[in-house]
Amino acid sequence: GAGLHRVDWDLRGPSPEPIDLSTPGFRPPWAEPAKGPLVAPGRYTATLTLVSTSVVRALGEPQSFEVKPVDNLPANTDVAAVAAFQAEVAEVRRRAAALGAEIGRLNDDLRHMRAALSAAPKADAALFRQLDDVRETVAALARRLYGDPIRGRLNESATPSMSSRLSSAMNSFETRLMPTATQRRDAELAQRDLETLSREYQTLVDGALARLRAALDAAGAPWTPGRR
Repeated sequence: GAGLHRVDWDLRGPSPEPIDLSTPGFRPPWAEPAKGPLVAPGRYTATLTLVSTSVVRALGEPQSFEVKPVDNLPANTDVAAVAAFQAEVAEVRRRAAALGAEIGRLNDDLRHMRAALSAAPKADAALFRQLDDVRETVAALARRLYGDPIRGRLNESATPSMSSRLSSAMNSFETRLMPTATQRRDAELAQRDLETLSREYQTLVDGALARLRAALDAAGAPWTPGRR
């Protein structure tokens, strides 16, 4: 709107969390928006850009400024290394969130596919077993990503999941201090586990799931999400 506006930068990069356009019915007062990693001290440039339905154009000249480190950091703090670690963790979180969203979407697809099987008289009854096998595999991937939901609800101890290790590493986003040895190890394990989970998920999608979708098409099953 018209008038003078002020925009503040929190000295952080973009949040790695997925875009969520839903509006919650209630937001508790202590809830904070998702945070990105802190950037390293140095010189940055800000550009004001007008975006409308007819044009995208810069307003004025780019303005540069310097971000300085606070003066009470321990002497052995490498602020560039801290920023690099946080940026790496944010990238792992971005990819992990994408995988989690894909698993959630696939679970919804499988529910539709089961209903479609019941509405396809020509479908082989063995397809129900194949579908259940895929659902069990997806559930196992979700447990490795998020942990056992039953143990979580009962507050029972369990082996840390990939997401819990990643959350530990993301606690470093709250400070410019060097990450702890535990945070570095958690970040390493989370990245390794993510690579494994991503490969297994893609193998499932390209293999058993693709064959199941093709079988539904051959049986004349009604359309379901994820099928052409």
